[in-house]
Amino acid sequence: MGLALGRLDGALAAHLIPASRLEHEPRRARLSTGLPSLDARLAGGWPAAALVELCGRRSAGRTSVLHATLAAAIAREQTVALVDTAGAFDPRSAEAAGVVLSRLLWIRAGRLGLQAADLLIAAGGFGVVAIDFGEQAPRAPTAAWLRLRHAAERQGTMALVVALARSAGAAATTAVVLHGARPHFVVVGGPLLTSLDTRISVERERGSAPAPANDQGLSFTVRPSGPQAQ
Repeated sequence: MGLALGRLDGALAAHLIPASRLEHEPRRARLSTGLPSLDARLAGGWPAAALVELCGRRSAGRTSVLHATLAAAIAREQTVALVDTAGAFDPRSAEAAGVVLSRLLWIRAGRLGLQAADLLIAAGGFGVVAIDFGEQAPRAPTAAWLRLRHAAERQGTMALVVALARSAGAAATTAVVLHGARPHFVVVGGPLLTSLDTRISVERERGSAPAPANDQGLSFTVRPSGPQAQ
């Protein structure tokens, strides 16, 4: 019995990582979301080379955060792609938010969104590949999400899944959820939406300290010309 335990201890020791080494492990690089307050909440931004989720109901500011993230990536001179499964992408509002359309690869993929994203990431060279499911709930087995995450890590690409609710589960490194948008209007020949106040909470952040139990997220304002974090 003692001999068997000794062999087991030796086998386990071969796979252990000393705490001193963990202290010197490089931290995962971060990519700006385009929103300073959200960047601060995420310790610098979205994790690079990872699968991340951005979720929220209609008019919660989901599309504005997506546009801000794409614009920030283009400003870093990264190659970016958007897989549009619901045909909801509006080039004019994206351009108003700072997305340089000539630098964006836009693919309308319908139900083949995950497969299209897989192909793009496998091709290499993309800093960000976003998959926008609109108001649809993406349905895929856990293996599909894990495959997407591993491809993102291998190619150094951030795969951003934008959807109504969380779907990737534990395969996602980070999950940001938008809650309870409150619109503000002015009347100029008719009602005009000027801003949205939205609560942001981080429901998953692998590798970071957990959020305090009383964390109520963040508030920011989204304007038609682009998001302005507050």
